[in-house]
Amino acid sequence: MAFKSYCWSIGTTSFRVQGLSYKNEKLMIYLDELYKSNPGQNWGPELETKFYDLMKEYDFVKGDANNKAKDAREKTSGLVNVGLTTKDRIITEVGKALLDAEISNDFSSENIFELEKDSYIYLLQFLKYQINDEVNDIKIKPFISLVYSLLKLEYLSRDEFTYLLPICKNVDDVKDMVSKLSEDRNLKAIDDYIYSKMLKMDNYIQAKQQLIEAEEYTPELLGNIGMNRKSKTFDMPFAPVFELLENLIVNQESLELEKKIELLLDLKSKFAIINKNQISPWSNKFKLTKSTKINSEYAKAFYKLDICSPCDVLEFKNRIFKFWHVNKWKSTLEDYYDLNKRYFSLTGIIQYDNERFKLSEIGKLYFEKIIEQLLEEEFIDKEEYSNNFLSLIELEQISPILNVTKENIAQSINAKYGLSVSAAEIEDFISKQENDRFIELIDSKFDNSRLIEILQYFILRNDNALAALITDDSDAPTMFEYIIGVIWYNLSGRKGYIKDYLNLSLDGNLLPKRHAAGSHGDSCGADLIFNYDDTKSYPKHSCLLEATLSESTGQAHMEWESCSRHLENYKKKSCNNDDYTVFIAGTLENRAIEMLRSTVVIPHIDNNGNSISNKFVMLDATDLINIVDKNMHYSDIYPIFSNAINCGIEKQGMPWYNDYLKNKF
Repeated sequence: MAFKSYCWSIGTTSFRVQGLSYKNEKLMIYLDELYKSNPGQNWGPELETKFYDLMKEYDFVKGDANNKAKDAREKTSGLVNVGLTTKDRIITEVGKALLDAEISNDFSSENIFELEKDSYIYLLQFLKYQINDEVNDIKIKPFISLVYSLLKLEYLSRDEFTYLLPICKNVDDVKDMVSKLSEDRNLKAIDDYIYSKMLKMDNYIQAKQQLIEAEEYTPELLGNIGMNRKSKTFDMPFAPVFELLENLIVNQESLELEKKIELLLDLKSKFAIINKNQISPWSNKFKLTKSTKINSEYAKAFYKLDICSPCDVLEFKNRIFKFWHVNKWKSTLEDYYDLNKRYFSLTGIIQYDNERFKLSEIGKLYFEKIIEQLLEEEFIDKEEYSNNFLSLIELEQISPILNVTKENIAQSINAKYGLSVSAAEIEDFISKQENDRFIELIDSKFDNSRLIEILQYFILRNDNALAALITDDSDAPTMFEYIIGVIWYNLSGRKGYIKDYLNLSLDGNLLPKRHAAGSHGDSCGADLIFNYDDTKSYPKHSCLLEATLSESTGQAHMEWESCSRHLENYKKKSCNNDDYTVFIAGTLENRAIEMLRSTVVIPHIDNNGNSISNKFVMLDATDLINIVDKNMHYSDIYPIFSNAINCGIEKQGMPWYNDYLKNKF
């Protein structure tokens, strides 16, 4: 009855991280630096300790680990899991491609999925990914199994993704799970399905039989049949709990109320000595915690629970065994949920919204006709798999089944939507679909009241609140830029595709990742650029947006030169003197206002002797709150900006900003 693995997971619980993609990229940079600084030295305790110190030098880790070498191994274990490094932490061909993208800050990529380079690399890796564990009878391709499930069922709920998908150990299990869920998708069915899987394993069959045959509940018995992964001692305290529950449930008809309350008080005290993680599902089930008052009302509620309905000893043991071990499995699977979600999300085609996992539109179109073959495809041998997994190979090299062309996808689009899209028009079709989804996201997640709340948190720099409201896979400056993009897209009438304006890397849920996607096609380097045609309200021009959360005097020194350069570079190409920049900060600093305003009053002379007047206006997060609250449009704010730019030089700095901008909003 030794513990035997009943599920798979991606990554390791020793390294749970937010911003997984960004941190993987940073770890690769540190490893690259480590090996360049220590030529000829192999991964081991000495080099691991140096790597920890290097991570600390870059503020990647805080404090001092008790075991630096171990911490370094844990932090880099995820790189091994996805083939970015070997087990000896040597950067692979796959890892080198990701490292090059990070160093060059260029994540642009041409592929049939229209994914950024990092997402596409991860997608290729997970399409290769297979687990062939003969000891635990696990032979499965996790990502292919997920894609199959999403295509057949349309979605997986959070519970289905957490508790059912990872206990599929082979192709037959995946098909069986999909079949069962097609018939019944409620929570009780999940528990029943877990239990049915459990009772196909010899160790659980033996454990249940021992419980049924036992004359009493001894700590030794519970320690044995609990099959705890760490130690039998964690399960031993359940012995008196089982004994009390049997008495309370099996003998309930003959027990007086006073005796029931006495036994329930004893049960409460026994719950208190069990490990917190172990007792949690029991406390939730029986509503029995340290603060619970044991009285006649509690006794009445206790006996209304399904697990406490009248039964004999055999039925009680069946119920209690099921409840005990199903919740053990669920606790372990819950532990792996966040890891599996974060790793699969790296591919860019797995979406998560409203507690449901779905496949992106391009993912559906690409895989729908080949998924059956992919699921059934034979595993390649261990050596070939290792070579492939650590090499940067394209789709067709991973499997000939993956040879899907744009023409194939166009046919699928036309059949599905009744259109006549050509292969050359696929990109625009997908972009429109994606933009429609982005607008749905804005309407559901970022309406005006939520945008105002978010802007207030930027002012307060409550990064935890921002992570909860936007995403925990990004940082505050990137999220600030993203939210400004959403606001400007709204006030500009939502014309065009919002992703064309954002100079950001987005995940499968269209939320910002931590690194930038690289410069705009114009290469000026501005954070966001919105283009406007000639109207009655304004001439044809471009509005460049520069966002910062830096404060105090650093704001002027950090932003003035780059903002000026970006606008100058842009105007050299556009040849349009009406182009201007809006500088937006969480809180504006007077020196930054003075320096940016001075470029209007004192034109810049370029290398050719041309006089260039850089037009700037400034806003802070409070101004944005007022603009959003008043539901202003670009045609409302452009005259304010134009007047502020073209006014005289009588007022400068903060007085100019207050009179011509802040007070207008």
